[in-house]
Amino acid sequence: MARSHENHELFFLSNTLGAFYQSMLKFFTESFYPRFKHGVITTSDNTIQELKQYHENRGQETYAVPVPSCSIDPSGDFEPDERTNFHWRYSSLTVGQGALMYDPIYADDYVRITPVYNRFVGTFPVYMFLSSWYELVDMKLKVIDWFANKNRHFRPQFVRTYLHIPEELITFRYQNDVLNIDQQLDWSRTLLKYHLYKQIGQNAFMHPITLNPLIKLTGVSTNVTKFGDQTSLPDHRLELSFEWEMDIPTNLFLELDYRFDNSRCNLYVVGEFFPQGAVHKIERNRCCFNKKHYNKYDYMVYVAEQSGNPLDIEIPYELDSDMRLEIFLSSKRLQEHDDWDLTGKILSLNNVIKDDIYHIIVWKEVA
Repeated sequence: MARSHENHELFFLSNTLGAFYQSMLKFFTESFYPRFKHGVITTSDNTIQELKQYHENRGQETYAVPVPSCSIDPSGDFEPDERTNFHWRYSSLTVGQGALMYDPIYADDYVRITPVYNRFVGTFPVYMFLSSWYELVDMKLKVIDWFANKNRHFRPQFVRTYLHIPEELITFRYQNDVLNIDQQLDWSRTLLKYHLYKQIGQNAFMHPITLNPLIKLTGVSTNVTKFGDQTSLPDHRLELSFEWEMDIPTNLFLELDYRFDNSRCNLYVVGEFFPQGAVHKIERNRCCFNKKHYNKYDYMVYVAEQSGNPLDIEIPYELDSDMRLEIFLSSKRLQEHDDWDLTGKILSLNNVIKDDIYHIIVWKEVA
């Protein structure tokens, strides 16, 4: 069946980066160094409130950072990865090609919905607040060992997040008047969920996906304040710089009638496969254009000898308004009247030349 498609823009993609940074914080506080007492992501003013609440719960009146602890400071400084900056990653350049690279989140016999990803690279710092010079030295040695020094890729863990699914896809109906089908998409067979979406503060439809980031340690520095005063304590801080790279979904691709009936690949060798000056009928297929079904006859004609006379070919139908006829020579469509003539069911190719291959396609609408 013929394929039709369209792109749907994804919104609230900050959720994917938010999930990435949450995952990184969990990695540092649970896997990398479980002795961390606290961890925060500095994306809003409530970071200070978190630290205040931490001390109030312990009967303390201070804004000092509990030690040991760490924080991640997300950055909006990211861009497409030039190493994989292909056309198919952009909906404005090659519509639909990117959907062939990834698994769909929805698929039935007639409809397939696939997220298309672009690969981005960015940076983020990690601040580790430590209790003493000794812990700072131990931590620096641990960082160098875990990440194999600087500029080596490290895969921390998979990241689970959600895609916001537009309402028009949730309520989409597949309609085909030829096959007499009118049905809504059955999302019950998928992992679709409907619950609170923090970015917009309301319930929405979301589908879980898995991200597979890489991070790379690019810098390690220390910041030590040994003498405190009445309002602050000695500060032993290890500051790490990281680069990340990750595929992030940027749009959803909707395909209709993506399954082809009797799809075949035909191979031939010029001068050997076809009889001399003969017509060879390759295949008869069923296809669909604009929801109209056709029988397709596909011919290849190899001219083994020089010929100035027309080469007559019998085709299965007489030409009418529901019939399509296309003739190609060396991938160029022949449109001039002196190249071919059609009388009834006899197609005459004029001025055929030795070693030329003619490709003839006949389409006839059927009920």
